[in-house]
Order: sequence, then C-alpha cells, then structure tokens
Amino acid sequence: MKRPLIAGLVAALLFAPSVPLLAVAVLAHPAAQASCLNLTSTVVDQAPGQLSATTVDGHQLTLDAVQLAHAHTIVTVGSQTHGIDHDGMLIALMAALTESSMRMLANTSVYPESADHPHDGDASDHDSLGLFQMRPRMGWGTVAELMDPTYQAQAFYGGPTGPNRGSPPGLLDLPNRHQLTPGQAAQAVERSAHPGRYDTYEPVARTILATLTTGSAAGPVATPHLDATGCVTVAGLPPAPVPFTGTPGGRLNDPTGTGGFVTRQTAHLIAQTRAAFPDSGWACWSPRPGTASDHPLGRACDVTFGNPIGAFPNQAQVAEGWRMTTWLQTHADALHVQYLIWDGHIWSLSRDSEGWRPYHGGGMHDPATPTGGHYDHLHISNRQ
Repeated sequence: MKRPLIAGLVAALLFAPSVPLLAVAVLAHPAAQASCLNLTSTVVDQAPGQLSATTVDGHQLTLDAVQLAHAHTIVTVGSQTHGIDHDGMLIALMAALTESSMRMLANTSVYPESADHPHDGDASDHDSLGLFQMRPRMGWGTVAELMDPTYQAQAFYGGPTGPNRGSPPGLLDLPNRHQLTPGQAAQAVERSAHPGRYDTYEPVARTILATLTTGSAAGPVATPHLDATGCVTVAGLPPAPVPFTGTPGGRLNDPTGTGGFVTRQTAHLIAQTRAAFPDSGWACWSPRPGTASDHPLGRACDVTFGNPIGAFPNQAQVAEGWRMTTWLQTHADALHVQYLIWDGHIWSLSRDSEGWRPYHGGGMHDPATPTGGHYDHLHISNRQ
C-alpha cells in the first residue's frame, strides 16, 4: 500500500538557525483564532450501566453494562490506533452491534474450547467468534486470540500495527475507506452476506460514541478551544509573525537546501516559521513531474518534527506538529497560507467555515500510510 515517498522530503532535512522573532501586532485569521482539532477525544473512565437508543427502523435497544463495557473497549482501542478518528470508531461500533449485538460470543459447535474463555453467550454462525464474528479459518486469529475483545478490536481496525498486517484487511487497510459510507466500510471489513444491516445501527453507534467520549464525538470533527479538555495541546504558541508586505511572486533560492527555488511569500513564511519553531525540519521545492503540486512552483513546504519519514510520529511529535499547524492557521492572512495538511486532516482558507476535515489523499496519495496521510510531515501551501 505504500506509495513512493514524497520527493521533496530529503533524507536529512535541514534545520535553520534560530533568529530573533519580531513580535508585532497583526490581525489573526478570525476563524482560526484559539482553535485546534480534537482528533480522538478523551475516552471516559467507565461506561454507564445502561444506555438506550433507537435504530434507523425505529426499534429501541437497551444496552446493558456488559455490552457497554465491550463498546468501551472498542472505543479505547480506536483512540489508541493511528489513523482512527471518530468515524472509524463509529464504523467499528456499527459492525459489532450488527454482528453480535455487542456480545462476546463463543462457538462451541465448531470450537468447544471457545467456552473455556470469558464469553457472553454461544452462537453457531459458521466458525465465527466474538464481537465482530471473526473466523479463524479466514485468518483473523486463533480461537484464544479471537475470544479477547481487545484483540478483536485491534484486528477490525487493522493497519500497520494491527495483528494481521493487512491480511485479512481491517478498516485501515481499505484503500478507499474514505469514499465509503460507514455501513459500506463495515461491510468491506466484515464481508457479510447481508451488507445492508450495518446502516440500521448507525444512530445507536453514534449515541454510544457520544456517551463514551468527551467532546463532540457524535459529529465528524470537533474543534474545541485551546484550553478545552482533550484538545491536542497547542499551549505556549510563539508570538505573532511579521506579516508579508513585499511584492508577490519571484524566484529566490530555496533556503531549505533542495537546490530549487521558492517565491518571496514562501521564503518569508519559512523564515518566520523556522524562527518560531527552530527544531523543525524543512524541504520545499521539488520537481514533481506529472502531478498537480505547489512544490515545483516554489509555493509549498513539507515539515517534520524529529520523526523519520515513512513512520508514524510519537505523541510528542504529533503535539509539536499541531502547535505549528495551529500557529500557521491562526496567522494564515499574515503569512499568505492557502492550506495545511497534517495528521490525516486538511484545512484550507477557501473552506475555512468547514474547519478541519479528514484528508482523503487528494486523488494522489494513499491516506492510510504515514506519508500519504501526512502523518509524518506537515504540508504547507502558500497562495502565490
């Protein structure tokens, strides 16, 4: 699934020496002030003892403490899995509700030993087991593994850290998952003979997700204030940059060492942002033949935060990326920022009212990979 690494990201990204930052009064972009993205929300410590919700076809379901404990496991595992956001957790909850009514099911007719593991009942659907009714004979895992709710959730999400390494494919292993509805995505993982069932449980899954997480978990993206609980840290942002006031365009030597050029606005953005975040690695110009890219026009840069290209960054590096991204978004007008892509999400000036949106690869990249999804680097594009 990995695509070729972005040409503009050289093996050893250069660091610029720190220079004094001139703090002047400058109007920040209004909609970008004091905002950041709550990617996972904080999972509540304990699930409630009971929860009622209504399906699409009007049936009211009441989930008990056992079912909600399993739902809590699914959401917790999702919050700890790179690339899984609220939509991913929603899909997993829909699948488990459909497949097992959110119960850990043994299958003693095929695997008598499944009764030796903690379970909430016995079923006999082929050789399926557990919350997601996964089949050992299809390669999902051993009986012992599939009778573990945490393992089943990890297998459903899949991805580079999933137990099956993409075979069978979990949610993160679906190259087109962002083009699918939640029900279609659940079906793509489960491969059920009854693909239309998953949509029935979407409102129930949304109610569960909103109950088990803080923040606006029922919506696709939450954008709390800087000091809100659960918000990706953006504390201690640098002072405002000096706004660009020169003549647009031009061709200056790329100061990041690519051998190419950047526009005057981009050179100004590089200088201001490097001064504010001196421990960041930069590469800007690259030829990118055959692609619609701002890099060969000298209007785009890729930034890393001490992490290697091709691997998911650690928590501290993700946080530092969000600090820079929030600062750039806040001062988009002063620095002529057109759009930003980071950590699987995109923000653009032209669609500012929509806030941060999931990034689907732009038709060029595989968003499930560290580089294609822009988890390992921040992309910055300037207007000119």
